[in-house]
Amino acid sequence: MEKKFKKNHGFTLLEIIIVLSILGILTAIAASHIGDSQADLITSTDTMKSHLRYVQSMSMNSAEDTIWGIRFIKYSKNAVYYPFSVTTATEKTQPWAEATRRILPGSSPETDKLHQLVEGVKIDSTDGFFKFPSDSTNGPPVDCVYFDKQGVPYRDSQVTFATKISQNLVISFSDTKKPDNSPKTITISYESGYIQ
Repeated sequence: MEKKFKKNHGFTLLEIIIVLSILGILTAIAASHIGDSQADLITSTDTMKSHLRYVQSMSMNSAEDTIWGIRFIKYSKNAVYYPFSVTTATEKTQPWAEATRRILPGSSPETDKLHQLVEGVKIDSTDGFFKFPSDSTNGPPVDCVYFDKQGVPYRDSQVTFATKISQNLVISFSDTKKPDNSPKTITISYESGYIQ
């Protein structure tokens, strides 16, 4: 008697498992690229918010005559910033001087006095706050924000408390590499200094 082989139509369980595994891996790779589209923007915004809160806290909790703030500088395509603290009358008229620069927690003293935004992230404000000075440190900056002992924000070229912020300061971060991404913002309340 002769055995006849049945023709099997369909896929084996092993073939289905292999195909589903490959589809799962491809889906995970695609999803990671889609979800990562605003990572640089979110990171820059959250880091800046943390640094602003830090200098505000330091200004509120340091010695009576010590003021903390952040200065923003534009070098070529990227913006950099650094925290500063001033105590003497001379330092208050020159908050951009090298001696006033401070190091943020978790930073290396040798390399991290200047903090750079992620490449492609642009910083701006709704009221033209970031009128960047030249790359030299000789001119008076108009891009400093600092806080008094109650945490209220000020800004001017010298730390004289002459220019209290009169409206909420909205700092906007946009992605120049992916202009379709909606900008992220930080708002500093002019009355209380609340940073959100």
